Amino acid sequence: MAIIDASEKIDLVLTDVMMPGSINGRRPAVAALNRRPSLKVLCTTGYSGNAMIEDGHLGGGELLLAKPYRKVYLATMIRAALAG
Repeated sequence: MAIIDASEKIDLVLTDVMMPGSINGRRPAVAALNRRPSLKVLCTTGYSGNAMIEDGHLGGGELLLAKPYRKVYLATMIRAALAG
C-alpha cells in the first residue's frame, strides 16, 4: 500500500487470488482501488475452485488469468485490463 499511496503513476495491479497463509490477493486489490479508483486490476490464480467464474472474471468484475499461462496471453490480458 505504500507504493499505491506514493505519487508514482500506477496503471495496473496484478495480484494472485490465493496466497499462503491468511492473505487473500483480492483484499490488497480492493484497498488499492479504494485509494486509486482509476486503477485497473488483473488477478491470477492456479486454483480451480469456486474463486473462478467461467467468463474469465471474478465476482468483483476483475479480469482473471488462470495459471499456468504463456507470456503472450499475459500480455493480452494486461492489454484487456488496461482497456477496460
